[in-house]
Amino acid sequence: MRAREEAADALRQTDALLRGAWGREQSGTEDERTRLVALRREQAEALRRLDAELASGFPRYSEFLNPRPVELRSVQSVLGEDEVLLVSLIESHALVIWAITADRVQVHVLPVSKPEISRLVERLRRGVDLAQTASETTLPNFDNDAAKRLYNLLIAPMESALAGKHHLLFVADGALQSISLHPLIGKEGEWLVRRFAITAVPSVGSLVVQRNSAAPLRAERGLLGVGDPQLSLFTAKAGTGARGLSRGLRTALASLPALPETAEELRRMASLFPAEQSRLVLGATATEQGFIDSSPGKYGTLAFSTHALMAGQLPGLLEPAIVLTPTEAPGDDGLLTASDIAALDINAELVILSACNTAAPDGGPFADGFSGLARSFLHAGARTLLVSHWAVASEPTIELTTDFLRRLRENGEMRKAEALRQSILKMLDSGNLILIHPTFWAPFVVVGG
Repeated sequence: MRAREEAADALRQTDALLRGAWGREQSGTEDERTRLVALRREQAEALRRLDAELASGFPRYSEFLNPRPVELRSVQSVLGEDEVLLVSLIESHALVIWAITADRVQVHVLPVSKPEISRLVERLRRGVDLAQTASETTLPNFDNDAAKRLYNLLIAPMESALAGKHHLLFVADGALQSISLHPLIGKEGEWLVRRFAITAVPSVGSLVVQRNSAAPLRAERGLLGVGDPQLSLFTAKAGTGARGLSRGLRTALASLPALPETAEELRRMASLFPAEQSRLVLGATATEQGFIDSSPGKYGTLAFSTHALMAGQLPGLLEPAIVLTPTEAPGDDGLLTASDIAALDINAELVILSACNTAAPDGGPFADGFSGLARSFLHAGARTLLVSHWAVASEPTIELTTDFLRRLRENGEMRKAEALRQSILKMLDSGNLILIHPTFWAPFVVVGG
């Protein structure tokens, strides 16, 4: 699986270089194009071989990697009366939107370029990124115009199909995969989250597969919480760990800030379950082996409260990972990677990834959305996930995630997306002029089907 991710990213990078070479007319460009075409052919063949191997051994994961076309009636048959599936496709000079309900289909083509959509997404993200602020006491300036423009592109053309619906399932394409729809602003100046419970779906095919093949839950226990890693242990001696962490990566990991508040977040989550139904793996015990020894397949809810990393975010990190406590045992380097997760056999109705960028792609500007941690957990057997699109602030995050889980515990029939929506509305209606800023609630999205 790691080899497949590396091969796919290499092919995407070659495609980008080839597009650039075709756009230049300089001396030597023809030789460069010939070389890149040959390289692309080799990389594409290698990727096909890896895909065939995965399809043979892991058919469900293969469906997430390479979703197949599905018939419209198959899609409509799995949709409820109050649901609408919104599917986006970004072409070079057009945005195509499908709105699919149980009994109708609406398609709209808008003349908007791919770069314009990317710029709108970048503007929206810049307006919620705490890293863009000058000081810890300053909030970023949210771009209302970008939020309204995205609403006019994605939602406004489909109003007739959306009328009377409450649950919006969204299959995003391209740059749209890196935002949630919650902070889009409609005609009346209201956030979209006030109108819809929203679930992000990796692909149309995955929605059909998941809803048609959902097996009865076998979970014996309630909550397994993992977090508050001891990051100073990343200064282990060179050569420790089967993956051979580079000295640069160990140093970078050791420099990550400690997260003592994550232990409190997990304790508050655990308090929502009977004592005998929950288990916390914290601090020195929050290792890869400690997580595995806790029998994660027995729990209906898994919660991780720690750092999450994207591929390439640190030197030598080739795939997304959840940061745990390292040990000197071979292979126990403290990084629970996407391929480690995909190889698990879990039975969770819900996985909460209370960390930064857990909805992010598998790495680099050429990767597809939800191809990292989120997709790996879905392959491993999770039904739904709560993940984030960008850096999150600790205290508001604790309030949101614990309130989200409390609502689900109090009403077992409530949709995950509706529980998140109500928790966000609680923030918006709190009267706290700080918490109403999208920085604190817009990162989070429910992923699944």
